[in-house]
Amino acid sequence: MKFKVLLFVAGLCPLVMNAQNAPKIQFVGGINWSNLRLSKPIPENANFVERYSQFSGYQAGIKVEFGRDEDSDELGFSLPVEVLIAQTGANYHYYGPSYQNWAEGESVTSKGTVETKLEIANTYLKLPISLSINVNQHFSLQLGGYAAYLIQSKGSGTMNYNGNVTISKKTPPYSRLDLDTFKIKPFQTALNFNYLDEFDTGIIRMGDSSLCSANAALGLRPTQLGAYYDRNGRSGLMFNRLDLGIHAGIQLEAGGWFIAARVSYGLSDVLNNNY
Repeated sequence: MKFKVLLFVAGLCPLVMNAQNAPKIQFVGGINWSNLRLSKPIPENANFVERYSQFSGYQAGIKVEFGRDEDSDELGFSLPVEVLIAQTGANYHYYGPSYQNWAEGESVTSKGTVETKLEIANTYLKLPISLSINVNQHFSLQLGGYAAYLIQSKGSGTMNYNGNVTISKKTPPYSRLDLDTFKIKPFQTALNFNYLDEFDTGIIRMGDSSLCSANAALGLRPTQLGAYYDRNGRSGLMFNRLDLGIHAGIQLEAGGWFIAARVSYGLSDVLNNNY
């Protein structure tokens, strides 16, 4: 999966320093609208729905611009370098078949239907570098790229589930394995993930409601799951630390303030393929 940052809008704070022949320094702040792009499209005949939709985040930091001549109205070039804290992500939705496993008294395997809604928020330390084509004192075009390092990755949402559970039991002769299947009550589970905690391997908090009135031994329904409850031997973090991409944008400036719009496109696969 690759990040698409659809638009960056920044209302910039007043000029910090702009002495003759010195770099121009400004504080910057703005809004990101981002999404994740699947590397492989979902087949049209799939028996599930899985999609990512737009997420809104923030970014803030400092911009240092080298080589800008603000007194000239002629075509010129400069080199803006930014250091930002930037939040990008996506809203995730899944509806389709699911297999769930948990244990409370007895190990339970369940087959059913799940609907998951999850907001994924990744925060990066981001370094955009641009070539600014300054048409005049007030208008410029920017082309460049960025490198970003993931410093926080969280997900929150809900999972609604309904289905059947199957419990295996040994009956005489004990070499034979019989299966009991029960319909369970639909339930909702809160999802609170910290994707950078590699050791969050199985947080399952149980509720106070029985899963199945026909078999009390099934225990209680899960009410909260950690990031790696379905890890199944996979290793590493959910998201890769490094993201690289390119961007293009425009900028309008007057009186030490400016407003900019930028489109960015991620070149890196941000998701750990083990997951």
